Amino acid sequence: MRLSALVILFLSLGATSAQAQLFYSPAPSAEGIPLLGGFALLLTSLGLFTVAIVKGGLWHGRFNSLAGLCLVVAVASGVSGTRVISQAQADGGGSGGGGMSIIGFIDSPTGGLVAISSSALNVFENTSGERQRIEDIVLPEECPDTNSGVIDGTTRCNVGDIVPTGVDGMCYTDCRPLAQ
Repeated sequence: MRLSALVILFLSLGATSAQAQLFYSPAPSAEGIPLLGGFALLLTSLGLFTVAIVKGGLWHGRFNSLAGLCLVVAVASGVSGTRVISQAQADGGGSGGGGMSIIGFIDSPTGGLVAISSSALNVFENTSGERQRIEDIVLPEECPDTNSGVIDGTTRCNVGDIVPTGVDGMCYTDCRPLAQ
């Protein structure tokens, strides 16, 4: 077990409701699978389209189905490389009652903790530059921590979850009072 995980475990054992916190540590690195990006796929598809035109005889007034398929693949691969939604931010919506939204930052690449506020929607953003694993969550006594589903693209924090870095690196704990 890593030293940072032992420190986090030790700190979480002594935590009280006054010390409501989310504990995190670096996630094990995963080997990436090399894939072609959208631009490389577009170039490959256009190359196939060119071969289909030359071999299929488009220059003689015919447009064969292979050339058409290559053209469709070229356009689709170019479109699929774009990001439709660039960033999600929690706005306090959802099924809980009032309360405000608090943004906390998972900002240490070596692990650490972030305070959790009672009577608020706590949104945690990973700005550490490294994937982080949620080791423990110690909530305030008055926190219902309802699972409000996905709030503006952000999912609920759970122990064991890996929070990526970048635009998708967010999770929440919902400590807003329940609607009456």
